[in-house]
Amino acid sequence: MNGFIQLIAVGFLASILTLSEPTTTTIEDEKIPPSADLLQNPITGDLKATSQGARIYKKICWVCHGDNGNGEGPQAIEIKTKVLSFNDEQVLNRSDGALYWWIENGGNDMQPYKDVLSKKDLWKTVNYVRKTQNKL
Repeated sequence: MNGFIQLIAVGFLASILTLSEPTTTTIEDEKIPPSADLLQNPITGDLKATSQGARIYKKICWVCHGDNGNGEGPQAIEIKTKVLSFNDEQVLNRSDGALYWWIENGGNDMQPYKDVLSKKDLWKTVNYVRKTQNKL
């Protein structure tokens, strides 16, 4: 009987941990309209803009996304939907336009930044994300 109670206790604890763990979801890509892929990055390859994007990132983005875009910033644990690493295939496979749209409009638990950042600053941030992915 003692073993049976231990088994139930372990199962109960495992279910609690599973329920409280953030979940990775692909629903976010479903929210990005196909038209976002048509947006062209006007500052692709601009190293000065990318450096400015790094400053923007370190000012407002790193707290959730982590120092290097690994999704493990100090606030990430507070977020219901798991913060993806920028090197996760779901993020790597997005177009620059889709990244721009996501930063601009937010989604899941990420707030929109269209009222915080200018269009040019949004693109600078996209450039920095690409740099962290070694895509620049």
